[in-house]
Amino acid sequence: MAVLTPEQEAASVRTQFAAGQATEAKKAVAEGKVQLPPTLSVKELAEYLDVKTVDIIKELMKNGVMANINQQIDFDTAAIVADSFGVQASPMS
Repeated sequence: MAVLTPEQEAASVRTQFAAGQATEAKKAVAEGKVQLPPTLSVKELAEYLDVKTVDIIKELMKNGVMANINQQIDFDTAAIVADSFGVQASPMS
């Protein structure tokens, strides 16, 4: 078995922690509920909803919003998009 340096071990712990948070977020999406910040990028919304970014952009275009992957959108717009994917969005407290 390989011996990890302290830096590698810290990176491993961070990765495991991030994976745990991602698992919790996926469970929330599976339940049909997610908490979103007041503004977020299209890419971040795709990550919150666990869908492809292109699908978020398509849904935005259907609603008359031209956006790219880095575009910032507000909570209300994100909530409308989330609803179209069957996910109820609530604002982060």
